[in-house]
Amino acid sequence: MKKRYRDEKGRFCKQWQTPEAKARRQTPEYKAKEKIRHQTPKYKAQAKAIQQKPKVKARVKARLQTPEGRKQVRALSARKRAKRLQREISLDEAGRKAIAEIYANCPDDWHVDHIAPMLGDTISGLHHPDNLQYLPEWANYMKGNRWEESWIEHTIDTPLEEKIKAYQLNYEGEKWHE
Repeated sequence: MKKRYRDEKGRFCKQWQTPEAKARRQTPEYKAKEKIRHQTPKYKAQAKAIQQKPKVKARVKARLQTPEGRKQVRALSARKRAKRLQREISLDEAGRKAIAEIYANCPDDWHVDHIAPMLGDTISGLHHPDNLQYLPEWANYMKGNRWEESWIEHTIDTPLEEKIKAYQLNYEGEKWHE
């Protein structure tokens, strides 16, 4: 069985976070050994390699600067979210390309919305090309996670005016932040 350690407040922690380990790191002998270790060529080479390695966050930030990169990151995030919610089905290569194309062709300041929400109260849709549509940001927030049977005919090609009319009928009397 794995040994468990506790910190000053009695919570479980890693060994190096225990009061004994913290006290040991404050001793002059430990500090002297660390100073010598930090001056070795091997340590300096490792530190330099770490500094020169491009950070993942920097690469993602650079990718988000391009419109194609933003759309690819959005598509990947949606796929990860669907997988986490167990709402992803195994698609063939054509299905995955169709979803990627939907995200790539999404107009700026619009969202790719699931017609049948993945976490709806009455229905739970899948992350599938037939369940995706384009909506302006404000219309997507207005729709939220609600579902109405009249929306079943909606497709990605349904005119926006028709969708907004259907969502507004359902929206009457409900709060914006649902």
